[in-house]
Amino acid sequence: MAPTLAHAMDTLSATGSEFYRTFNVRHVFQDYTRGAWVYEQPIETIIAELRSIVEDCSEIGWDGYKSLPVSHRTIEVARSAALRIPRAARPEIAPEADGEISFEWYKAPNLQFTFSIGEKEIISYAGRIGNERFHGTVRYLETLPDIVYTSLARIYGLSLPVVVLK
Repeated sequence: MAPTLAHAMDTLSATGSEFYRTFNVRHVFQDYTRGAWVYEQPIETIIAELRSIVEDCSEIGWDGYKSLPVSHRTIEVARSAALRIPRAARPEIAPEADGEISFEWYKAPNLQFTFSIGEKEIISYAGRIGNERFHGTVRYLETLPDIVYTSLARIYGLSLPVVVLK
């Protein structure tokens, strides 16, 4: 079970001791944003988009050039990732020429974040928030990396609280 503020408070009350606890960013983000953000369209629409992509992009050269096909495994991995995206403004979803699927959030030229994922379960990400530019890769382990949650919170102007209990 994911740690929650209520659980930490119960633990604090039970032990009576002073302790500090920093929650995993993804759990705090999901608790913090619960009900605050809503997809413009339901998650089913995102799943339908992924199905459409695999139908339209399942052959070599689907883009008129030498693009790789989007495999059913890539769609499975992308669906798993999509289900873990916070209820933020809905991402733009697109196939990539390398056979991966990208998720992109663009609010302004200096507020953007994107990640792509494929059948090898590697997330490649890049973003620009203010004057800061960043990029990297990380293995997808059935959960999105903290950089996704942190970036979306920063783009949409939410601060991620660090829970400190005394």
